[in-house]
Amino acid sequence: ERGEDVFPLIPTGIDVLDSIIGGLKIGVVSTVAARPAEGKSTFGINVARNVSKLGLGCHFFTFEDGEKIFAQRMISKETRIPLDRIVQNNLSAFDLRSILSVEKDILDTKKMIVQRSPMFSADKIARCFRAKKKELNTRLVVIDYLQLMPGQRNAARHEQLEEQMARIAALAAEEQIAVLVCSQLNRDVTKRDSSAPRLADLRGSGAIEQVSKLVLGLHRDFPPS
Repeated sequence: ERGEDVFPLIPTGIDVLDSIIGGLKIGVVSTVAARPAEGKSTFGINVARNVSKLGLGCHFFTFEDGEKIFAQRMISKETRIPLDRIVQNNLSAFDLRSILSVEKDILDTKKMIVQRSPMFSADKIARCFRAKKKELNTRLVVIDYLQLMPGQRNAARHEQLEEQMARIAALAAEEQIAVLVCSQLNRDVTKRDSSAPRLADLRGSGAIEQVSKLVLGLHRDFPPS
């Protein structure tokens, strides 16, 4: 964690994590980083859902998942049914009852908005956030994920990411909200004996480390079954 300033905190709803970090700081950017398929999107969804359950507004911006798969991810989280079984419709009668018990609550939430676009720049995210801020009383913005954000055409990719991170940080500070950015790790992490992530593994830009007040790295000791 960087810096010594004390900021108000928003619980992630993940008890073990909150016992260590206290929660996500308002007014700054936090980053969760992982290799593909290591769970960064699921982590962001879980935090967003947990925050909305507290009655706090959450705005989730995604470049990949449509509304259907996003809802399936949330149902998987709430019911503990593996996502691949939900996607493949490989469900038992007990699974179906479990899904029905949580589905309406998930789909009817009024404290969470999910928006999908392949072209969410930091400026567009700021405009969409401000359009819904009053309605939601938004306290958390989740961005999934940084490396898919577009930038200026003539700039190098690391410069594009630096610009996007700077504008995201400005949004967090100006609006006094917590921002959680999902980020990929670079390929070097797989070349070491230990694949546990380090700050140097953040893909694409040192600005991620410089801007983020908190960086979390996700890691599995074993591949998912």
